Amino acid sequence: MSFFFIYLTGDSMEKNKRLKGRKTKKILGTILLCLIVLILCFVAYASFDTRNAGRSTSKEGPDEMSLSWMSGLSDSLMLSEVSLPGTHDSSTKNIIFHYSFQCQDTTIKEQLMNGFRFFDLRTALCTNDDGSAGLCMMHGPGHCKNEIGKNLTLREILADVYDFLEAHPSEGVVIMVSRERDADSFDETRKVLYNEIALNKDKWYLGNTIPSIGEIRGKIVLATRFYDGSFKEGVDPGLNLDSKSQGFKEIRDYFVEEQVINLAGESIWVQNFSEYNYTTKWDFFKKVLDGNYTSEKSFLINYLSTSRGYLFLPHPKVNASHLNPNLLSYPFEKGKSYGIILVDFGTKEIAEKIYLTNFLGD
Repeated sequence: MSFFFIYLTGDSMEKNKRLKGRKTKKILGTILLCLIVLILCFVAYASFDTRNAGRSTSKEGPDEMSLSWMSGLSDSLMLSEVSLPGTHDSSTKNIIFHYSFQCQDTTIKEQLMNGFRFFDLRTALCTNDDGSAGLCMMHGPGHCKNEIGKNLTLREILADVYDFLEAHPSEGVVIMVSRERDADSFDETRKVLYNEIALNKDKWYLGNTIPSIGEIRGKIVLATRFYDGSFKEGVDPGLNLDSKSQGFKEIRDYFVEEQVINLAGESIWVQNFSEYNYTTKWDFFKKVLDGNYTSEKSFLINYLSTSRGYLFLPHPKVNASHLNPNLLSYPFEKGKSYGIILVDFGTKEIAEKIYLTNFLGD
């Protein structure tokens, strides 16, 4: 009898194991199905991006102020003392996987006309149309596209910037270049970048000290952010804007960090906490706005962008829809410099809000 009971118990346990196994398979199957649907949604976004690559989503037109607002700045003013509107991941209007990687819905040419003067370019090694080594724009694994759906190159972007500066010689533009793809060597990225600059070297400010406005009119200021610590002052051209990573999910007890950028003792203050939700991000961003960090010898870069999204998916557009209105309603003070402010989905209204702070004391 005991043997029979043990047999039945063992048989029952075996059935329970099989039932649990089936349930586990169903759960895993459901998860797999959700992942497949998610991937198909991403593919749909990618296809949509290509079909709409040539359509501008900008509903704003330039005016004289947005085209040449820097004409009202004194030549003797240092660039670090200017409130400078900029865009984060500037080249991502047309990009694969819109949902998670698009940070702008205008081209850099449109951003220039809307008043933005600082551009954040993430690059990867590629080949130009003429077969020469080039740099293409990326954000994460996503390739940025031009208006006809081809990979967007640094050369194309620079052509638009050169044209803008020729038409508006009172203006100066800062381009910050970083390496986006880990597989690309820093040395090769630098080499290709410097070769590209050499084609129009007279149109660049390549000093590694903070310039005055007079020094950069009609020019592009080169800034690099390669994070490898190998910048050699006097060898590598341009401003070294390397800064520590601030991709923390946990809340920190500080909201901005300072780093020395050259032997002259000039520095950069950076707030770039990119993993916070939009409520916490605004708190950190606003604390920097409320403080005083800029001077003749100190840059400030204050990022309004954050990548925190739903579950594991970043969604910059939703974050910007909450953060940008806060910026537009912020009461800027007269005669105060707010440094470089980088935004996602920048508009003419946002650029104007920022650059007009340079004239509030007039």
